[in-house]
Amino acid sequence: MSHNKSWKKFLVMSASRSYLKSQHASSSFFGEFVIACAFQVGGSGYMTLGSCVILARERTLPSTRQKIGETVFSLPERFNLKTFIQHTAIFTILIEIIGFICLYIAFSMEDVPNALWAAAFHSVSAFCTAGFSVFPNSLVDFI
Repeated sequence: MSHNKSWKKFLVMSASRSYLKSQHASSSFFGEFVIACAFQVGGSGYMTLGSCVILARERTLPSTRQKIGETVFSLPERFNLKTFIQHTAIFTILIEIIGFICLYIAFSMEDVPNALWAAAFHSVSAFCTAGFSVFPNSLVDFI
């Protein structure tokens, strides 16, 4: 496959879950990792993710970013954007960890190869409602 076609395929895969109705996400760990990162960013939202990075580095949001965030998130005037973003990040991480633990236990009981990675991938995919799977039949075989 040419380099140009592989990028087109990646863009289609990261933008559309319908592409994967009969195909799984990738045949390599790197490909699956890149796709998982793409839908994690999309699922979290660029504003939330960008604000988390700024908060992690600077501990405060610049006033311009604060006003943009309040507008984008449609927050009331007295609502603290920093607290909202921190709570959003914590909630996302906690739910994905809970999903990961449940999936890891289920995959381990079924002797799924690479159960650790499969659980991590599916937890992020499910939380972000991406609909991607590392298995050819998605999760149908586990029903």
